[in-house]
Amino acid sequence: GVHRLLALRRPAALELGLSLTALVVAVAAGIGVSLAFSSFSGGVPATLRAIVAAGSDEARLATATPLTWALIVIRLLFLTGTAEELLFRGAIYSWLRRRASVPVAVAITAVLFTAEHAYYPVLVPLVLSYGLAAGWVRHRTSSTVTTIAMHITIDLALFLAAVALS
Repeated sequence: GVHRLLALRRPAALELGLSLTALVVAVAAGIGVSLAFSSFSGGVPATLRAIVAAGSDEARLATATPLTWALIVIRLLFLTGTAEELLFRGAIYSWLRRRASVPVAVAITAVLFTAEHAYYPVLVPLVLSYGLAAGWVRHRTSSTVTTIAMHITIDLALFLAAVALS
């Protein structure tokens, strides 16, 4: 039952393509909203830098030892995105779907996911748009493997941006 609850189904290549397309649209929408309000956060460059700093390990990179780098990469590739997706798009979404419609389950999981990340207000538009897209992809593909791939991709992009900026 756990396998079904967490929706651990191997996706087809087309479903992975769909998930990455949804990720690009969600990121564009989230960053677009953030940039629309960037005058409140110091302008476009400052807003983009704040998003990268809040969404990555940028603060740790300057003083990171090789062990710290290894732990950052392991956490990035194997732990954070996988755990969050299994919780939000796996267990919580599956539980909600037995009690509510798809739009309600997607919305609730997206709001809960956003609330988990709300300690960085600059991330809220990006995280909310990602959560809605991931919920839609979870419904369309019946798989959390697709949303795990999405989550790892966005985390890796933020990490690489932080490396480039540090």
